[in-house]
Amino acid sequence: MNEKIELTDAEYFGMAFIYVHKETKKVKVLNVDLAKNWHKTPDADTWTHTSTINTHLYLESLLNESKAAQNKSLKGLVGK
Repeated sequence: MNEKIELTDAEYFGMAFIYVHKETKKVKVLNVDLAKNWHKTPDADTWTHTSTINTHLYLESLLNESKAAQNKSLKGLVGK
């Protein structure tokens, strides 16, 4: 059984793009597939890209940190 499994970019790369709204400071996280299309919309101009992370590595690192280090890391993602 040699079925070829096609992965989307998001599934293959496991990347997440983190944005903060310029006025409301709301946080948005998009995978590669969603970000490709979203960047073409007028709404994208109202957001600032703050971080790009490998979700697998980031989660592993975050869960192995102290609470203080976790808080510092999460604030760093959104530019605080």
